[in-house]
Amino acid sequence: MPFPASRNAMRKHYNPHWGELTPDRPGDAVDKQFVVTIEYSTMRYDEEYLTITAATAEEAEHRARQEFRDEHSSDDEIDSVSVREQDA
Repeated sequence: MPFPASRNAMRKHYNPHWGELTPDRPGDAVDKQFVVTIEYSTMRYDEEYLTITAATAEEAEHRARQEFRDEHSSDDEIDSVSVREQDA
């Protein structure tokens, strides 16, 4: 059976979502927005909120740390980082 017909038959008779991308399979993750809070100190304590688009919270934290390093001096030391998924 050729491709479109076989896909349509699988969706009709077995699983209506057969062949669609799902976020629970590696490589099929859907990007979400995360709010990352970075607490840092120089001569004083401060915090910064970044909105990062990433597939996972770990990736969001990594991207936020990199963005923070790119925008701040090397004297700014990260004290802690917290990540939460942004409400829709």
